[in-house]
Amino acid sequence: MKFGRKFIAAAFLLLQFLPQSAPAFVLLPEPPASGFTMNLDLEPSVPFQSIGYGITTWNKLAEMAIATWNAAGIGSGPDFGFLRVANPPAVGNPCARDGINEVRWSPDNCGFSFGDVIAITIRWIVNGLRVEEDVLFNSNLPFDAYRGPLRYSNGHWLNDFHRVAVHEFGHVVGLDHPNAAGQKVTAIMNSHMSNVDWLQPDDIAGARAIAWSAASDPQLSSVTLIFNVGWNLAGNGSTGTLDAASAFGNSSDVLSVWKWLSVEAKWALYSPSLTRQQLANYANTNGHAVLTTINSGEGFWVNASRTFAARLPPGTAISSASFQSARAGGWRLVATGDNKTPRDIGSPYLSTLWAWDAVKAKWYFYAPSLDAKGGTYLSDYITSKGYLDFGTKTLDPTTGFWVNQP
Repeated sequence: MKFGRKFIAAAFLLLQFLPQSAPAFVLLPEPPASGFTMNLDLEPSVPFQSIGYGITTWNKLAEMAIATWNAAGIGSGPDFGFLRVANPPAVGNPCARDGINEVRWSPDNCGFSFGDVIAITIRWIVNGLRVEEDVLFNSNLPFDAYRGPLRYSNGHWLNDFHRVAVHEFGHVVGLDHPNAAGQKVTAIMNSHMSNVDWLQPDDIAGARAIAWSAASDPQLSSVTLIFNVGWNLAGNGSTGTLDAASAFGNSSDVLSVWKWLSVEAKWALYSPSLTRQQLANYANTNGHAVLTTINSGEGFWVNASRTFAARLPPGTAISSASFQSARAGGWRLVATGDNKTPRDIGSPYLSTLWAWDAVKAKWYFYAPSLDAKGGTYLSDYITSKGYLDFGTKTLDPTTGFWVNQP
């Protein structure tokens, strides 16, 4: 679906257009060696009840959009911390090159009318390199935050802030509009807002094609986990340890957190609404263990009462070899940091692999034995069971997944 309101990526003074060099996504000039630190200044900061993301703030929604790109990975490395959030944010002038990457509301486009433009990214380029990116959201338009098809209310379109922010931060990452270059692809980076509300394969392929390479052991302290209302299967793909009480201690966000202890064949539980003694008593009565930490390479479930974000612990991305070399047989709930597809892992390290999509409330499924049969055998089986096909989807550092190991 396309309509008049559109995104614009503007680069005042030094805008440069690159010739199309790929059959899909369109790349902008190279980013700085340090990536970008964004200063989120989206007032008011008072929480509000959104349509699709629970009680949240504009800054939190922007941070979630940033986390979406980091989770996809930028460059061939890939880098899972390319975009960072300044804390506390600095206040700059988004209409001038001042070294501050500003994100804010504005009633005008640096003194000019927005017209029907929803948001704009202002880009500064020096010697062929992007040195500053500022993002302005049109404060004259109605915004909320929701998933799914675009909504029309009271005679006008209700703009979804989250998908607009994902689009604008895609410009910051280094992607332009594929449809403006004559390409016909499904992508959140197309210039008109549509029913596409999440990154598409073309968007992710573009992010990976950006001229940027992370260190061999990328730091993951900037990677954010996004939890939707209900059950979420997440993972700690960092070498650091995640403290359950520190990360999930807000009882307004979290109902419970669970991880599977494969050796003991039982669940470990944490709930912020219970005291330490109440938690111990409940766990003991029900045959559980008390969950205190989520270690490197572990997957875990979070039952969230509203949408919120948490960060991975400081550390480097772990390799999928960490669970391949530690095969114990049976079911394990794990995570990795090297962004491989299930096919990359494959046999003989697993019989089946499962990941949960919290938004669609469906399982992704992969079985190397079915894949080895060739043709459409695997995809036909997935379709018959109502599962989701991984395809080229990778297991990023925030993804927890079940493996049944032989």
